[in-house]
Amino acid sequence: MSRLVRILPILLADRGEGSLIGALCSTAVSVIEVDGAGLSLLTGGNRTPVCANGAFASLGEDLQLSLGEGPTVDAFEAGELIEVTDLASHEGARWPIFSKGMVDAGAGSLASFPLRIGGARFGALTMYRSTYGELSLDQVADGYVIAQLAAHLVVAEQARIGADLVISDIEAGFARMEPIHQATGMIMSQLSLGAEDALARLRGAAYAAQRSALNMAVDIVAGSVVLTPDDQLPPQGPDVTIRP
Repeated sequence: MSRLVRILPILLADRGEGSLIGALCSTAVSVIEVDGAGLSLLTGGNRTPVCANGAFASLGEDLQLSLGEGPTVDAFEAGELIEVTDLASHEGARWPIFSKGMVDAGAGSLASFPLRIGGARFGALTMYRSTYGELSLDQVADGYVIAQLAAHLVVAEQARIGADLVISDIEAGFARMEPIHQATGMIMSQLSLGAEDALARLRGAAYAAQRSALNMAVDIVAGSVVLTPDDQLPPQGPDVTIRP
């Protein structure tokens, strides 16, 4: 929680007049003290660059987009940190064309953090450095916090949850929205839905059971409730209000 308390004000300051998710890369560069950072989403086989800031980031994200290989894809598929301490060594040989392009540009190492909530994965946040070696334990811990922020912001943005609500929930340590985000991610994976439709399914199931969305989400995460494609969507109308 102390890392979140330290990082969130930096993210809010970096946002300026833009979006929170668009400011994540500049926040990562300043907080983790790397040369560059790039964030890309991976959904339904498609890769969408979200932001890039600092040295090597734009090149790294562009190369991965054109080549279809690189740390973003590997971190996404593995669901864990992918770190290469020397791109010019055998470590970088896993992506030969990508690594050569990065080395030629002056990059020495990188680390890619997956964006995930529960079993659902959304993409990766990649840190680029001109130096060699591993990130420190503090840098890795900060990277995971920023990647977690990114994952929650992706779900919130796709589900059209307002920025003010997202900020208040993040400041509370995700305590209230964490189960809803986790359940939404599970439904996305189980029913092959986007975040907005998955959240609608969750709310529909809660409405049908005359329960809150939060309580329904807790049961979905626990595995005691599994939604199917036949579960209804919430009714629409001015007299219907469904709250978390």
